[in-house]
Amino acid sequence: MDFKKSPPTHFEDVDDLDEEAAHKEIEALREGINYHDYLYYVENRPKISDAAYDKLFRRLKDLEEAFPDLRSENSPTQRVGADPVDKLPKVDHAAAMLSLNAVLQAKDFEDFHDSVRRRTGKRSVTYVLEPKFDGFSVEIVYTDGD
Repeated sequence: MDFKKSPPTHFEDVDDLDEEAAHKEIEALREGINYHDYLYYVENRPKISDAAYDKLFRRLKDLEEAFPDLRSENSPTQRVGADPVDKLPKVDHAAAMLSLNAVLQAKDFEDFHDSVRRRTGKRSVTYVLEPKFDGFSVEIVYTDGD
């Protein structure tokens, strides 16, 4: 199983795997994800889309949850990103830009939107999205609770 070149994004149901098959797939996924992390974070030349990467990562996470004995401290699911690249300039943000979960389905955004409305007590919420090359980031700034 090779997740480096044209990785598959459709998988057999986790419940249909035995521990040996899960172990082989987990090891291959970790190797593939580490490879793509290096290309993305260090080389700045990703080979797969963010959506494909997210599917590989989600699959690894699902397998590790279904087979907890196969979890490892060295798994990509147990760290954030990769080591920083020294070549890039440092930027100070007024507030920390934290990672959010990837949202690929409309239902996921609707759940997020409902959560924001509940927490703010507002019926109407305005969002500003700014495109970036590999997706988008959202910085939400509240002024006097609005």
